[in-house]
Amino acid sequence: MFIQTGDRGFERPDRSLWLGALPRRLVLSVAAMLLLGWTSNVLSAPTFDEGEAAFQMANTSRKAEHPGYAKAYRIWSRFAKAGDPASLYHLGVLHLYGLGGASFDQARGFQLIRQSAESGYPKAEGYLGVMYEKGNGLYVRIDPVEAGRWYEKAARGGHCYSVRRLARATARGELGLPLDPARAKEIETARPRCFPRSRDGSRGKEEGE
Repeated sequence: MFIQTGDRGFERPDRSLWLGALPRRLVLSVAAMLLLGWTSNVLSAPTFDEGEAAFQMANTSRKAEHPGYAKAYRIWSRFAKAGDPASLYHLGVLHLYGLGGASFDQARGFQLIRQSAESGYPKAEGYLGVMYEKGNGLYVRIDPVEAGRWYEKAARGGHCYSVRRLARATARGELGLPLDPARAKEIETARPRCFPRSRDGSRGKEEGE
């Protein structure tokens, strides 16, 4: 259909008239199909937690070729493109070890982990602390002061390994921190869940040690 407007002749078609000429039931059916298709895609899209579960299953197997790593890589790659800090961190770890289809690229892994840490993700902040304390090949040189700085950031976010390392460093005057046993005790008291103890009251084995 076209709209005729005086001397100007025929103008562009009015699409609303086309739709008006279609049976209402057909229009509603098409709209419903489109909506169902969109909803199905949203519901079937894998979540971050599915990637986490796949990664943990692969870690438990202790097999580098476990398909869980590949599944985690696919999921986290998608979320990382949107800038999700948790996915950036986990994707960085996969690159550090070349797992799940991620290239073995320590420079890329460090870049992604640092990007996540700078977004305030505690796990990434704590991991940077470890990397600067222990060193990581040619890409991260040992820097105790920088390590302490990232441990402090991660500890504020509740990252337990960082809390414990910060308390120990403060009690011993490590990582460029002043010796301060009183502050070390305060750190421990503020985060009791980060200091598990065995049934006999002794300290249990700490994560990452």
